Amino acid sequence: MGDDTAMICTKWGCGIEYKASKNEKNSCQHHPGVYQFGSWMGLWPESWSCCRQPWDSAGCRKGKHWGTP
Repeated sequence: MGDDTAMICTKWGCGIEYKASKNEKNSCQHHPGVYQFGSWMGLWPESWSCCRQPWDSAGCRKGKHWGTP
């Protein structure tokens, strides 16, 4: 792949298109955890395991993109 290849980040909460040559150290904002759908008895709410924010919240960590062309 060349440096100008268009990529799409596959990390949760990111999903943006980027150029392979522009994949900087803090260019990806994502959720490293999993989304927990809550308990049927209401013991915990639906949220990301990494930051306890709702599904549509911005990513809580930054790093490099990880994607596919």
